[in-house]
Amino acid sequence: MMYDTMKITEEENEQLLSLSRQCDTGSSLFYVDRGTDFHSLSSELGEYHYYGVKRKGELIACIGVTKQFRKMQAGIKPIYYLHDVKVHPNYRHSRAFVHLIHEVKKTYSDVDWMFSTILSTHSSSRTVVDGRGFFPKGMVIGEMVHVGVPLFIGKQKRDIRVNVIDEQTAWSFYHVTAPLFSRMEYKAFTRKNGLFLGNYDTNGKLISICKLVDQSRERQLRATKQLPISYRLINPIVEMAGCPRLPKKDEPLQHCYLAYYVSNKEENREAFIQYVKEHYRHHYTYLFYGIKKQQANQIRSSKFNVSLQSQMIGYGDVPNVSVSNELIYI
Repeated sequence: MMYDTMKITEEENEQLLSLSRQCDTGSSLFYVDRGTDFHSLSSELGEYHYYGVKRKGELIACIGVTKQFRKMQAGIKPIYYLHDVKVHPNYRHSRAFVHLIHEVKKTYSDVDWMFSTILSTHSSSRTVVDGRGFFPKGMVIGEMVHVGVPLFIGKQKRDIRVNVIDEQTAWSFYHVTAPLFSRMEYKAFTRKNGLFLGNYDTNGKLISICKLVDQSRERQLRATKQLPISYRLINPIVEMAGCPRLPKKDEPLQHCYLAYYVSNKEENREAFIQYVKEHYRHHYTYLFYGIKKQQANQIRSSKFNVSLQSQMIGYGDVPNVSVSNELIYI
């Protein structure tokens, strides 16, 4: 087979969207819809470039590489993130992936290491991790669970001390408190895609912050099929709670993300969840956030929780890093 490998520009938007629709990104309940602009979500990740493989003019594989600035032991450093690894189902066992990786290695030959985040349900996860001998075999540098909390279940607590805060207050706290490997980009942090929340102690001191993000313009989670009967039967309760109803097949799930969470005290993410339940359940049915796998067992679970596991994989000369609780948009 003859392949053409190239850098992909925004002019190939429709081909990227078509390829994305044919790749099973998501879970057994929901799939990811990138809307009408594939690059809109990508722009949230940082300074990105896409590389693709075409056969007879058709885009059959792509990969994104994004430069991010993250907190490391030696200070804030540029780190390269591999994402959107997509190979058309008809070419999964071809050399398309090999051509992609060869292009990335050639373009970034002076880069010591890269990382990617691979969902457990990703169809190309094994290929991406083992590298097929053409890319350094990946090593697991972190495991995360992406948790979806139903906003229609549970009583709203009234003793929480959470308020909306301005971006400067949030950034000042985040810049000092964020753990190693956190993104440290002011422009990305203050992007107009959500609002900042601050949690205070009884003395009025700020102890944690997060950003409530709405990505519905950049991507949507749509129901892959008719949801299980237990979900459909609970829709009257969902509506009584004031939340948007759960979706039918191909309809979007109304949800938001709790991103950039940091705290200088013990884990207190629950305060933000309660705040969202009280003030934003009329807009969203689910709230998602990312948490380390070892912390996931401590979460109070509900049969209507949605969870999806992922691994962070490092390639090359990987330093000693630890994954933060930040949710990386996938």
